[in-house]
Amino acid sequence: VKLHSFDTEGKETIFEILGPQDTLAEEFFLENTVYPYSASCMEDTLVCVIRRDDFMRFLYDEPEAMMKMMGAMSRKLRLANERAALLFENDALVRLASFLYYQTLKNQVLDVNLTVDEIAGSINLRRETVSRKIGQLQKEGYIHRVGQSGIHVEDVEVLKSFIDGAHPDRKE
Repeated sequence: VKLHSFDTEGKETIFEILGPQDTLAEEFFLENTVYPYSASCMEDTLVCVIRRDDFMRFLYDEPEAMMKMMGAMSRKLRLANERAALLFENDALVRLASFLYYQTLKNQVLDVNLTVDEIAGSINLRRETVSRKIGQLQKEGYIHRVGQSGIHVEDVEVLKSFIDGAHPDRKE
């Protein structure tokens, strides 16, 4: 499921791409507000809809579930902060490499199944730039293309070393 919006000129911004077992909008139950993004299914998707009252009652009745939800929301916040920091990266190659690295961590697989347009919308780069930088990362042996919209990360630790090497002064 792609969470996105379009600006007045029709440019799409992708905020997140959810995968299996990901949840959507639980934080808005707590604020009692309207969800601010559009959600589009990128493949066949099974969705479970829960009413706010039922959800809140469940959390009150099951403190362990509330703690798990808080943990999940904390993880979402950390990933959102990492993604926000990624958008401040000036080097397009490092920005793309970081995006691919974080996608492999988030999804716990070495394959990123997104089109060039979806990647560009996720990291605020032009499609042409993303396409060129994918070619560069492939030429360097960090990734290889799989079909029309797949990228396989060869070794996540080597990719991480490349990213860290671009910022030798960064402490993590």
